[in-house]
Amino acid sequence: MASGAKKMIVSDRVRVISIPQYEGLKVESMLEFASQFKQVFDHLPVEKEVHKLSRSYLGNVIYTIVGEPFYNWVQIKINERHDKIKEKKEMMIDLDPAIAKIFQESSSVSVAKGNSSFLMKQSAKRRRTKLEILEDKAREDQKERDLQTKLEELENLKLKMQQIESRMHLAQKVEQQFQKLASEGKMKLVGQGEVEVVDDPKEREWLAESNRKQQMAYEQASDGVGKNLMGDFDEEDDGPLE
Repeated sequence: MASGAKKMIVSDRVRVISIPQYEGLKVESMLEFASQFKQVFDHLPVEKEVHKLSRSYLGNVIYTIVGEPFYNWVQIKINERHDKIKEKKEMMIDLDPAIAKIFQESSSVSVAKGNSSFLMKQSAKRRRTKLEILEDKAREDQKERDLQTKLEELENLKLKMQQIESRMHLAQKVEQQFQKLASEGKMKLVGQGEVEVVDDPKEREWLAESNRKQQMAYEQASDGVGKNLMGDFDEEDDGPLE
C-alpha cells in the first residue's frame, strides 16, 4: 500500500454506497479488492491504521474513487452469498409479497451522491412500524401488570403472616393463662380442647396439689433423677374426699 502524501476528496465528488454486512464484504475483503487500484490508498491512512476504518467509510472512499467496478464487485459478493444460502437449504421458499420485497431489498446495493459527511455515516437503524411499537408497548404493559400482581401477592402474604403471628401470640397468652388457672385448680380439662371452671374449693385444692406433684415429677425426670412422685397418690383416686 502507498504511504506517501495523502489526498483529500472534494465534497461534491463524494459517492455514497450502502453495503450489507455479509461475510464476503468485510474491511479486509474490500481492501483486497482496492489493492488493484493504487490511487485508492492515496486517500486512506497508513497501512497500520487503515484496518481500523469502519466499513461504511472505507466503502464510500473506494466507491468514490473506483466507481462502477466496485459496485459490480459488491453485487457479485451479494449474489454469491445468496447462492450459498440456497444451496445450503436445498430448496426455495415460496414467499408472500411482503417477505419477497424484503428479500429483494436485502440483495441490492444502495448508492447515492452526497458530501464528505456521508463518509463517516453509519448504517441507519430500521424504524419500527406502528404495529411493532404497539406490540412492544403491549408487552411492556403486561410486564408492568405482572409486576404489580406479584407485589400485591407479596403484600397479601405479608399480611397473612402477620395475622398468623398475631394469632400464635394470642394462643400463647391464652395457654399461659390457662396453665396459671389450672395450676391453681381453678380450671381443668374435661375433653379434647374443652375446659371447665372449677367452683368447688376442695376440688380446687386437690387439683392444685395434684398439678404441683406432677410438675415436681416432671422436673425431677428432666434432671435425670428418675424418681416418680406420681406414686405418692392413689391411681384410682377419682377426686377429693367429701
